[in-house]
Amino acid sequence: MACTVKRHRPLRWLSGLGCFAPFLLLADGLHQMPDEIIVIHGKKLFQNKGAQAGRVDLQAEDHGLLRTGDILESVPGLAVSQHSGSGKANQYFLRGVNLDHGTDFATSVDGIPVNARSHGHGQGYTDLNFLIPELLAQLDYQKGPVDARSGDFASAGSAQMSLTDQIDPQLGVTVGPFGYRRLLAAGTLKTAEGHWLNGAEAQSYDGPWQGISEDVKKYNLWSRYSEDTIDSYLSLTLMAYQNQWNAADQIPARLIAAGVSRFYAPDEGAGGDSYRYSLSSQWQKEDWALHLYALQSRLNLWSDFTYFLHDPVAGDQFYQLDDRRQWGGELNRQSSHFAGFGQWHHQYGLQVRVDNIAPVTLAQSQNRQTLAVVSTDSIDQWSTAIFSQQQWLLSDSWSVETGLRYDWMALEVRDLLTRADNTEQLADGIASVRAGILYQTDIQRLALRYGQGLHSNDARGIIEQSATENMPWAGAQPVWSRTRHLELSWQAAVGKWQTSVSLWHMLSASELLYVADAAETELQGASRRLGIEGTFEYQWNHQWSAGVEYALTKARLDNPAEGPYIEGSVPGIFVARLRYHSHDNLQWQLKIRQLGPRPLDSAAKQQTASGTQVSMQFGGLWQQLSWRLEFYNMLNSKAADMQYFYESRLASEAKPVADRHIHPLEPSMLRLSLSYMF
Repeated sequence: MACTVKRHRPLRWLSGLGCFAPFLLLADGLHQMPDEIIVIHGKKLFQNKGAQAGRVDLQAEDHGLLRTGDILESVPGLAVSQHSGSGKANQYFLRGVNLDHGTDFATSVDGIPVNARSHGHGQGYTDLNFLIPELLAQLDYQKGPVDARSGDFASAGSAQMSLTDQIDPQLGVTVGPFGYRRLLAAGTLKTAEGHWLNGAEAQSYDGPWQGISEDVKKYNLWSRYSEDTIDSYLSLTLMAYQNQWNAADQIPARLIAAGVSRFYAPDEGAGGDSYRYSLSSQWQKEDWALHLYALQSRLNLWSDFTYFLHDPVAGDQFYQLDDRRQWGGELNRQSSHFAGFGQWHHQYGLQVRVDNIAPVTLAQSQNRQTLAVVSTDSIDQWSTAIFSQQQWLLSDSWSVETGLRYDWMALEVRDLLTRADNTEQLADGIASVRAGILYQTDIQRLALRYGQGLHSNDARGIIEQSATENMPWAGAQPVWSRTRHLELSWQAAVGKWQTSVSLWHMLSASELLYVADAAETELQGASRRLGIEGTFEYQWNHQWSAGVEYALTKARLDNPAEGPYIEGSVPGIFVARLRYHSHDNLQWQLKIRQLGPRPLDSAAKQQTASGTQVSMQFGGLWQQLSWRLEFYNMLNSKAADMQYFYESRLASEAKPVADRHIHPLEPSMLRLSLSYMF
């Protein structure tokens, strides 16, 4: 179900949003504070890490993060990597979807949606470098569009991270090879009515690269005031983030074969800088919850993936700018009633989000100096969503879930390069349904769910433009792309054992593909995916535990022009963990992660090799001193962190060469962290 309104005069489409006008101070994609565990006739619903959904206590788990974005690997079956400088958003993989920098996986922090619409570097860009991991409370995740509150970008899944309100006062330092230094100061002040939490982080890193120093300079500052009473909650949070870095982009495999170090950086001018400032507030009173937020962010990014392919004199470096203002919120209510057929839980709400991106620019550059502007636009996007979801408890074991969601988006794109009266507008709405039936006993839960998901497309591709060489997003695209999900999941806990299995099928109306040599996202045809995921946990005793996570996926394009394979789709992910936690706070963890081979072209003629990483964390607490050792890439694997196949041309070459382009795993490194608790 969809309705479309198209006009070409500024702001005339707002008449189509009239029924939502009272809610334009709210936002799309936000999530309320995590729900309390629902009790059904004395039985607690499963809230541990399951294959389909779960909750992770980020204060209790010692993750050992090489990069801040690795926090999302708390989600079983989700893998995180990087193909450029550490100041950029990471690459993500889940359920056979190459999520690029975040497309099709919706992430929110303190209710603020992180995925950036129509971003200068890629649709759904999800940069988590603004996080201070020690100040996060928990992470709730879902696979697929099962929750009616989740809308844009939640086709493959979603994660909601909440912040802690209190932390012990502490001062910490981390040191490691390649110039890694990190300082952390955090603590909570008790006030007459609540708590005032403050945290500051500073990080520097040079990296193992040859030809450049990454020269990371990252700063984070958080301040949060909260009041929590029996029937109400209030918080006000300020976040400030700044970062700058040089980037070692991909290196062609032919250079490595010729004896050049895999850590060599072909373009010394690649890199970027960014900032993000946000203010958010949460309020809860009995059944009602309200969240409001506003943020401003900017990314300047210089990249070079093809070297001298397009310009044999000045080179192929290009510049991308995204200057963004975003605000919105969510209002929702929960209620419970007893009807003749059993207990009925209902949640409904309104979400609104406004994005103003001006300018968003693409330009040719050399050594970070602009040579020619390819395009520069101003983009405005307004979206409103209403949702309703219910749970009927039919008996002691059986329950039924239903959900309905309607998303509306209006957008405007103005060409700032020609300064001509070239403004295009479009609006479109789409309805989504979700339904499920659950069977639950004291030790197990079985669920069959169906859900319709969606993601928005880049506004520049939605608006019809002339297909020219300088407009890589040219051609009409829909505002919304539909996905459909069917899933059967089982979760059980017996004694020392906990296990979960999920069998799922996803159909996508259009596939988004990241094109590395052009740094753009292409809209492909329909696709289908079939997969199985599982988790297994065993607790030997109070000290020792082990866990295994696996995800297997078959992903194919429908009616492909060349081949049926989806480039970058990971068919297999395997993770194993072994943990020890003594009574005197001594902790140890060993983690093994393997990514299976994945196709680099639609015919699967080029494939990556499997890549295995082994890491270990060891730490403890002695009086008021906390210490931790983190050992990354223990086996010094020479596998690629990211790999692509495309044409490039080096300065010494007379013609283009089709080759693999690799961003390597960073070498073995040991980091030491010391924190003094006041």
